Amino acid sequence: MSKTEKEAFVSDQLGGSINEINLIVSISSICYGTWSILSNKSVFKGYEIVAEYVYNVLCMILAMTIYANQPFLLIAIIVGTLVFGIGSPSKPTKRQISTQKSFLTIYRAQMMILTCIAILAVDFPAFPRRFAKVETWGTSLMDLGVGSFVYSMGVVSSKNVSSRPFLSELFQALKQSALMLILGLIRLFAVKYFDYQEHVTEYGVHWNFFITLGLLPIITVFVLKPSKYIPLSVIAISLAISYEMLLDIYNLSSIVLSSNRSNIFLANKEGLSSFIGYAVIFFLGKSLGYIIMPSKINRSSLIYKPKTKTPQKLLETVPSSFKLLIVNLTIRSAIYTLLYLYFTRVIDLQVSRRLANLPYILWIAAFNCSQIASFAAVEHYAGMYKVPKILQAVNYNGLAVFLVANILTGLINMTIDTIHQPDYIAVLILTVYTATLSALALFLYSRRIRIKL
Repeated sequence: MSKTEKEAFVSDQLGGSINEINLIVSISSICYGTWSILSNKSVFKGYEIVAEYVYNVLCMILAMTIYANQPFLLIAIIVGTLVFGIGSPSKPTKRQISTQKSFLTIYRAQMMILTCIAILAVDFPAFPRRFAKVETWGTSLMDLGVGSFVYSMGVVSSKNVSSRPFLSELFQALKQSALMLILGLIRLFAVKYFDYQEHVTEYGVHWNFFITLGLLPIITVFVLKPSKYIPLSVIAISLAISYEMLLDIYNLSSIVLSSNRSNIFLANKEGLSSFIGYAVIFFLGKSLGYIIMPSKINRSSLIYKPKTKTPQKLLETVPSSFKLLIVNLTIRSAIYTLLYLYFTRVIDLQVSRRLANLPYILWIAAFNCSQIASFAAVEHYAGMYKVPKILQAVNYNGLAVFLVANILTGLINMTIDTIHQPDYIAVLILTVYTATLSALALFLYSRRIRIKL
C-alpha cells in the first residue's frame, strides 16, 4: 500500500450535513443517559468497567462505522437495553455539590473519546468519507471534532486566571507552550523520516495541530490584558469578523487556497491562517469557562462565587444559580446559531475548517454551547450527575491520552493496510485501540498521576 494511496483516501472530501453530524454526536449523550439509568439500578454489578466501555466508547465506534448509515437503529438498540432495568429499584441518590461539575467532565471526556476514535477510524473504509475532514468548503464530523477540541481547551484554561505582570505571564506561557511545540516538531520529524502519509492542505508542509495548540497560550497573554476592559467574547467575535474581512475583502482566502508554496510562509499558509480562527475559538471557550468554572460554591444557596473580578464583564458575569447558568448557555448558543444562519444564509459565506473562517467559528461555538447546556440541564433536572470512571480518567489526562492516541494511530497505519480492511476488522482494531487508551487512562487516574502537557 503506497503513501500516495493513503493520502488520496483522506483527501478531496466534501463532508455531510450538520443535522447528520448532530445526530451521530447525540448518540454519545443517549449512551450516557442509558448507562446512568441502568447503573443506578445496579444492573452492571460486577461488570461496571465493561459496561462503561460498551456504552461510552464501543457504541460510538459502532455509530461511526457499521451503523453510520443506520443511526436510528443503533439508538433503538441502546435505548432498548433499558429493558434490563425493568423491575429493579433505583438506588437513592444525593446531589453532590462540587466545583468539579459532572456535566463538564462528561462533555470534555466524550469529545476526547470521539476525537481519538475518529483519528484512527478515518483510515478505514468503515468510516464514511463524509465524516472525514472536508478539503475546503463544507462540514463534517471530524471538522467539528478538531474545533471542539480547541474550544474545550479554552473552557478549562479559564480556571488559570492570574494577576501577574505581563512579562511574568508571558514567560509562564512560553514554558507552557514549549512541550507542545516540541511535540509538534517531533511529529514533523517523524512524518518526514518515516515517509508517513500527510494531508498537506490541512495545515501546510511543516505545520501541524500540535503547533497550533502550542501557540495558543502565547497569543492568549496578549489578548487577556485588554479583556480587563472589554469582554473576552466581544474581543473574540471582533477578531473573527476582522479575519473574515481579510479572507474575503482583502483576498487572503485565494492566497491560502492557492497551490503556491514558494517560501516558508506560503508552504504553511493553512496553519498560519487557520491559527487565527482557532485562537478565536479558544477565546470563546475561555469566555464561557469564566461562567461555568468558578472557584467556590455557597453550599446553602448554590450561588456561584467568582474567582476573580477580572472577567466579570457583560456576558462574562457569573450567574447566580445553576438555572441561570443553563439559561446563559442557551442564550449564547442561540446567539451563535443566529449569527451562523445570518452569515451563511444571508451573506452567503461557506464553512471552511481549512481556513477556520467566521462561519466555522460560529458553528463550533454554537454546537459546544448547546452541548454543554444540554448536559448541564440533564444533570440539574434529571439528577444524572454520576460520571463513569472511564470518562473521569480520560478527562483527568486528556492531552496525554490524545498524544498516545496519535502515536498508536501512527503505529497501526505503518503496520496494517488500513484502507483495504473489511468493516469487522476495522471495528476489532478500533476496539483494541480504544480499550488500550481506556486502560491507560484508568491506570493513571487510579494512581492520581496527572501528565501535564
